Amino acid sequence: MAILFMGDHDRAVWHPSREVQGQVFRSLDGLDELAAQENYEDMGLAQLARYSLIVMYVDKWPELCLAHPQMEAALIAYVEGGGALLTLHYPSIAQREGARYLVGARFDYHPPKRMLNYAPHNPPHPVLVGINAFEVEDEAYHFVFDDKSPRRDLLMLNAGGQTIPAAWAMQIGMGKTGYIAPGHTAATYSHPEMQKLVRNMASWLRR
Repeated sequence: MAILFMGDHDRAVWHPSREVQGQVFRSLDGLDELAAQENYEDMGLAQLARYSLIVMYVDKWPELCLAHPQMEAALIAYVEGGGALLTLHYPSIAQREGARYLVGARFDYHPPKRMLNYAPHNPPHPVLVGINAFEVEDEAYHFVFDDKSPRRDLLMLNAGGQTIPAAWAMQIGMGKTGYIAPGHTAATYSHPEMQKLVRNMASWLRR
């Protein structure tokens, strides 16, 4: 089954996905057939179920859900029924309460972009195999976490003496979800450690 990348190319305000998609596809090359969809608001459960993994780098989810409420229900049913979801950087689906539990947290704020240090957390885990600490210029995302979330933290951001979860994985129903915070631009996804992290996460989610 193919892997689907959902993104907002030209209609995004903060996170245009065209260049990011290229770097993510580099990470996923050889895992399976790769597909992309910008008009994801038109996809129902039957369309989503054709894919072994959905990778989301989307800006417009909250606004589109107002006009297309069925898209949120379809995504939830896809994951609960055994699908796999990887959310990258801005977790727009979590800005709505209905699908927030698929991420386990909602975005709160970030300071200006700067050099950030990330390190693996809670090894051993298949996602962390071969992953080393790394530094990239990105946004230090802060979150409001769901205390009841079955989140397993995998990557930590060290920001001014504060340690913040920056990637995690969860079992949701019969499916799996993962989240990776760094990734404001394609340059972050070009980093060798990010390339490995995205590929490892995708591989684990699809098992």
